[in-house]
Amino acid sequence: MTVLIPLLPFLLLFLFGRSGDPAPGLFTSKSDAARYECVRTTREAVSREKPGALKERAPRGDFLEEELFRCDAPLFARGDRPAQGDALLDTLSEQINEIVAGAEVAVPNAPAWSALAHHGDDVLARKIRFALEVALRSREKAVESELPHLSAADIVALSQKPPQESYPLLCAKLPSRNKAWLAAFSVDAKETVLHAGVCHDEVWTWLL
Repeated sequence: MTVLIPLLPFLLLFLFGRSGDPAPGLFTSKSDAARYECVRTTREAVSREKPGALKERAPRGDFLEEELFRCDAPLFARGDRPAQGDALLDTLSEQINEIVAGAEVAVPNAPAWSALAHHGDDVLARKIRFALEVALRSREKAVESELPHLSAADIVALSQKPPQESYPLLCAKLPSRNKAWLAAFSVDAKETVLHAGVCHDEVWTWLL
């Protein structure tokens, strides 16, 4: 008993102090974590919005590479959006991991990566792209968040084609000599399975 008493405050903090953490774990499933809207941010932005929320960095820095994300609570509860969207979110983590694993095999030596996504629901498209970036980083890939720079004529021409046709055409216009562009997209709003491909050295390879 004397051993457990000093640990009780820490146990309570662990059990109840992480209720707002969007990361999957004891209280947040992978499918629920996928419902959070997360965007990359900076120390400066956090300091403006929530002064004192971050610990000051040491004068000489540290040995860890820091990346900050702001995650907002989901706007839609389960069941509020179309069933296809809920079904996609429920399996998003598994699908993204399969896509990234396939991309590693298809392009094993790309020095840098960027992620692209398309879905009829813009919120889901952002979640898919964010999940791709997180999965790539978890495999120690160098990820760049840039989006392709296209002319207005290219955008119009590509937007008139379905994703399964536009992405292979887009590949020829991407700066892919020193970078792999990983794309995941939904072809039909009724589908809950993503399609995916990777562009590298101006060659498009289907993954799913």
